[in-house]
Amino acid sequence: MKVRTFPKVAVVAAVVLTLAVGIFAIQQVQPMASPLVATANAAQAQTVYLYMDILGGFKLGPATPGKYHDAFSPWQMKVSAGAQVVLTIYNWDDMDHSFTSKELGVDVVTKPALKEGEPSVTVIKFTAPQKPGTYEFHCKVPCDTPNGDWSMSHQGYMIGQIVVVASS
Repeated sequence: MKVRTFPKVAVVAAVVLTLAVGIFAIQQVQPMASPLVATANAAQAQTVYLYMDILGGFKLGPATPGKYHDAFSPWQMKVSAGAQVVLTIYNWDDMDHSFTSKELGVDVVTKPALKEGEPSVTVIKFTAPQKPGTYEFHCKVPCDTPNGDWSMSHQGYMIGQIVVVASS
């Protein structure tokens, strides 16, 4: 009997390690209420460091049994209004993706992974809006093609959110 193993076990382990290191680094750089929620001083905007992975064929879709889809991880992040955001994106997939948000004034294409197990790294800097609310971002590069680009139209996959909270 042939045993099928998940071909991206190393990638999953690397993602977990990346997130753990990222959260540890965030906690070391800025005192925060939680790892992904930063507070900003009204007199001086705080710099918040966020980390995200782009994973190809990684997340099961509820309406597509047995099919794995491309996804942002995490797909939702919180920051304080007016914070200076430095977002580091690790693209583990073998194709380009983007982090695009008209509301946030960001439209950056990430290059594919350098090789399996070695992601490309893209750093994006932007200022969070002053107005609290939920701001959507998405991948504009056609992806998840084996599944008819399914992940591009579903939140939690290649559509995500930056949630801006009032400064304290």
